[in-house]
Amino acid sequence: MEVPSELISMETFGALWAVLCALWSLAWLVLAAVAWRSSCQRGPLRLLLALCGPLFWGLWALYRARIAYNSETGVAGMHRVSVLLTNLLVFIAVGLAVGAVASLLARRPSPPSPPEK
Repeated sequence: MEVPSELISMETFGALWAVLCALWSLAWLVLAAVAWRSSCQRGPLRLLLALCGPLFWGLWALYRARIAYNSETGVAGMHRVSVLLTNLLVFIAVGLAVGAVASLLARRPSPPSPPEK
């Protein structure tokens, strides 16, 4: 019985993921620039979202490294509960940190408007 080949290789997905993360960052950088030019208060929040692109790629690289197959031991990281739990903790901690910063940026008070004459 022949094992079917994968639909997409890890290298192809990695390249596609890098392009998508770069496009994500570029789009949010453009929106942040537009916000700052129009005196919108959402510029810092949009900049934070732009910085999430490299963060997404980094989390994917970390995950892939942690689940990799170790030829010396013959064990894949996916076969260990400790890897699953630490991956879960890392992703939850990063999500909470980004959410807390985004919440602070979204609730920032607007600067006072100039007095009317």
